[in-house]
Amino acid sequence: MDCEICGNLFSERRKCLCVTCARSAVYPLRLEQVNMLLEKESMARRVEAVMGGMGKDSPRETMALSGVMIDTFECAKAHEMEYTNSDATAITERLNQITEKAQQLRLDIEAYKKTIAEKKKALAQRRSDYNSAIFGLEGRNTRELEEIQSGIRRINRRRDQKLLEIVTGRYQLCKEAAIFAGLKRVKKKREDGAIREYYKIGNTLPIFDLRELHTAKPHELSASLTQIACLTARAATYLGLRLPAEITVPHKSYPLATIFSPNSSYTFRDVVFPSLTPSQSARSLSASQSQDQRPLPHPRTLFINTTLAKLMKDDPPASSIFIEGVTLLAWDIAWLCKVQGMSGFNSEEDICPLGRNLWNLLIGEVKSSITTKGESRGDVAITPAKAAVETSAPLLFGQYSHSTTVGFFGAADGKDLLRNWKLSSPARSVDKIKDHLKSEIQKAEWELLDEKEWDGLGADEEEPVMVHDGKSKPARNENTGSTAKAVESVRKEAPRRPSIRNGSESGKSTPARTGGANGWTNVRSRNSEAGRTAKE
Repeated sequence: MDCEICGNLFSERRKCLCVTCARSAVYPLRLEQVNMLLEKESMARRVEAVMGGMGKDSPRETMALSGVMIDTFECAKAHEMEYTNSDATAITERLNQITEKAQQLRLDIEAYKKTIAEKKKALAQRRSDYNSAIFGLEGRNTRELEEIQSGIRRINRRRDQKLLEIVTGRYQLCKEAAIFAGLKRVKKKREDGAIREYYKIGNTLPIFDLRELHTAKPHELSASLTQIACLTARAATYLGLRLPAEITVPHKSYPLATIFSPNSSYTFRDVVFPSLTPSQSARSLSASQSQDQRPLPHPRTLFINTTLAKLMKDDPPASSIFIEGVTLLAWDIAWLCKVQGMSGFNSEEDICPLGRNLWNLLIGEVKSSITTKGESRGDVAITPAKAAVETSAPLLFGQYSHSTTVGFFGAADGKDLLRNWKLSSPARSVDKIKDHLKSEIQKAEWELLDEKEWDGLGADEEEPVMVHDGKSKPARNENTGSTAKAVESVRKEAPRRPSIRNGSESGKSTPARTGGANGWTNVRSRNSEAGRTAKE
């Protein structure tokens, strides 16, 4: 067949050159596909007729398949029978499974019934045992609680008795230590009739008031302070208390006592004695710093080799350290008194009398408190918490300590003793005592003379110097009466002696001179003048 467009003869070997040739080539394939689709549709109708079943009125059809005639009606009946048989088989299997499951459930129910019966029996037995156990339980609990409470009361009584024994032992140790150290009080009557109390340690060494340190002899003052420091440290050890300002008692290579400030205390390091030679100090310092590079704390001295006035003039830093050390020692004693429940100690005046405070702490006020508590220890417990609640009862000496759990001073009850203490820091006391001693030493050259002391003055005696105007000296009169009048005029214009005391202390006030012409005058030292004359 020739193409109408290209005019070529179309065949299988020749390629298509135009659209008409291509369409002509596709026609046979399209016809085959149409035939296949028609056959498929016909077969689908027959299969649906077989699968869907044919009614009685449906015509019977036959078809040839591979040369064999097939009756669609018979095929439909056979297919329906197979479908029915498969459904019956599935139902039978399902019934068998249900029957087996029901049988298993019956067995489980029987087992559960047996378990429930056993549990009911066990619960009944436990209920019976419980009823038997709780029968009379309230009475037994009451008796056991009473026994426990009785045991607690016995333990508390024994604890209170032991604590009272400990407190009494602390008091006895402190008292014996004070007696052994020679601490005593001496009362003397003054010229004006007033009785003044003096305190001594070591039976002969006087205990100086902080306001009178400038009048003390250096060797007596050093020995007295050393004895006081040792006694204070020993009493604190017996009481089980750690002093806020650490005291170092004399020991090997440390001949005299020293004291540290609260911030430098208890560093647990070997400190060089302040009075060692420079070579020894350097060796000790290098040995100490080889292990620890931190700077060593500086102890405050409790000893001097000269009078305080001369030391303050020659070496002000050394005198300042000494005054600070003595004040810290007095503050430690006041701290001990405050911890033991003693009243007062709210101003610098209360810590200045070292002897009075130490005597009241170890000997004076303690005995009555211990005796009162000892007589009533059968009725009154001495537990620190109870004593803190009963504010009317006095605090026991030695009741609080750092060495026992009962009455531990670091607890809240112990800290309440010093909560509102005005002298909780010694810095202000140190400054006030330094200022007082400086003012006293500056006025130490002023001497109070009676008119009788001027009667023996002749022409060769030194002449008094009037300092009220600060510009001229009074002329020496041959008549001693005129000299006494000049001194009297100076006395009237001289200011009163300063004091750190707010009020006069009983038995400690400065005696007033009465009668006669007297006055304050600045007199050159006769002893020094005599010494210079002897040398010439």
